[in-house]
Amino acid sequence: MSSVTFPVLPSYPSGVTYDDTTGPNGMDGGGHTVRFIPSLKAVVETAAAVVSNATNAANAAAQTSALAAETVVNLGNVSGTQVLNMALGTVFKATATGNCVWSIINPRSYIVGITLVLTNGGVTGQTFPGTYFASGIVPTLTAAGTDILEFFSDDGWATKTGFISARDRK
Repeated sequence: MSSVTFPVLPSYPSGVTYDDTTGPNGMDGGGHTVRFIPSLKAVVETAAAVVSNATNAANAAAQTSALAAETVVNLGNVSGTQVLNMALGTVFKATATGNCVWSIINPRSYIVGITLVLTNGGVTGQTFPGTYFASGIVPTLTAAGTDILEFFSDDGWATKTGFISARDRK
């Protein structure tokens, strides 16, 4: 290489061309340490920032897709211990055929609410351990019909609040 032209910098006049022997900024006078190496370092740092931002954007898009595509999980006829597995979805449908003890597993911190569409929940006993309800009382559910229960958390599911959003939906 016989010459290099650098962009305008505050301490150098516009369009100045340096060759390998021009003053202290020439490539053989240590100029590569003043101009070339710092420029390469800036390119590498910029590339790393681009990769990091692209990764963050991809993760955000994946979470948004998960939220936008709420999956309905049909649990069918249920009794005994039942789980609302947030790894499978955020809307659960079930028909109670006996007493049930409900729990939430695999919580997702970016999901703040899930839904349980429960048919005939009032014909048997339904228990929701660790869930706070208004006045501390699980709502009375419909014996022959469908109720919609919502569960909410604003602390990554360390605590959860339950409420009935539709009683005896027709």
